[in-house]
Amino acid sequence: MSIFNTPGAVGTWVKLPTIESVQILAHAGYDFVVIDQEHAPIDIRTAYQLVNTATAEGLLALVRVAELRPASIQRILDAG
Repeated sequence: MSIFNTPGAVGTWVKLPTIESVQILAHAGYDFVVIDQEHAPIDIRTAYQLVNTATAEGLLALVRVAELRPASIQRILDAG
């Protein structure tokens, strides 16, 4: 059940490196999350876990990578 009564998609930033934060947002009714590696303590392993949790919960997951380098982007794309 969504807490939002609005057309369109609603999303928010994830800055906590815990899968529970993504699960809470999914159950609150968000449509997508943006996982912030640039300004939060989220390493590549944690980012993978957060992306996988978001997908399992039915959320679209976007990732802001820490560095704008092809290798950094490719590692996140490999997560799915």
